[in-house]
Amino acid sequence: MPGASPPGGETPVPILWTGGWDSTFRLLQLLLVEGRSVQPYYVLNPDRPGLHRELGARASIATAVSERLPAEVRLLPTTFALRDEVPVGRWRATVLDLGLSFQNAWLAAIVEQRGWAGIELCISRADGNWPSFFERGADGRAVPVDGPVRDLFGLFRFPLIDLTRRDMVDIAREHGFLDVLQLRWFCWFPSERGRACGTCPPCHQVRGHAREVPEVLGGVRFRSMLGRGVRRLFPPPGTRDLDPFVWGLRVRRRRLVKRTRRLLARWHPRRWVR
Repeated sequence: MPGASPPGGETPVPILWTGGWDSTFRLLQLLLVEGRSVQPYYVLNPDRPGLHRELGARASIATAVSERLPAEVRLLPTTFALRDEVPVGRWRATVLDLGLSFQNAWLAAIVEQRGWAGIELCISRADGNWPSFFERGADGRAVPVDGPVRDLFGLFRFPLIDLTRRDMVDIAREHGFLDVLQLRWFCWFPSERGRACGTCPPCHQVRGHAREVPEVLGGVRFRSMLGRGVRRLFPPPGTRDLDPFVWGLRVRRRRLVKRTRRLLARWHPRRWVR
C-alpha cells in the first residue's frame, strides 16, 4: 500500500521523484546516507516525449540502489498521478505572475487535491531565482515567503534549497553513490538514439552547470548543432501548455515563416503570395 510504514514503524519520507538530478540525489541521500525509507511520487505527463526516458532512468536507479540498501531501509512502490487529472484553476495566474513554468501550477493542484501535504520538492540553490522565494522558518528550515509563493508552495518541503550542484557531487562521491546519481535523466525531447535535445529548459540548465561541474553530464550526449536548430524551429506538437519557453519557440517560428514568405513574395509573387 503506497505510503504504508515499512517494518520497524518508521514513517517513509514522501518525495516527488522525477528521475532528474536533484530529486534522485535526495532519494539516494535519504536511503544511503540518512538510512530512511522513502515513498516516491511521480506525476505522469503523457504529452512529454521524454516520458519513457524518465521512467527508464527511474527503473535503472531503483535497481541499482536496491543492491546497496540496508535490510531495514526500503524504497516503496511509486504512487502515480496524471498531470491533467486536476484542473490548475487559480494556480495558472499565480505561476505567470511569479515567472514560473506551468508545471508548478499542476503540481500544486495535484498535491492539494491528493492530500500530499509535506511532500519534498527538490529544488536546489543552483536553480535560477528560487532561493529568493524562501525564508527561514522557526525550525531553521526553508519555507516559502508569505504571499502568492506560500499559497503555491505551502504544502511542499524543500530540503535541497541550500545545496549547489557541486555540493551534491561532493556528497555523492563521499558516500559512494555518484555512479547511481549519474543514471538520472533530464531532457524533455530526446532523439530516437537517446541523445538530449539541447534546447529544452532542463538541457540549457544542465549545459550551464556542466561548465563548472562536469559530473552533472554523466555521459549524456546532446544532438548536433543542426539537430538543435531544427528542434528550435519545429518543436514537437502538443507542447503549448508544457512550458512558456517551448511555446515561445513555436511563436517565433511562425513569425519567421511569415517574414520569409513576405520576403520571397517580392521575388516570386505568383508563387508565394496566397
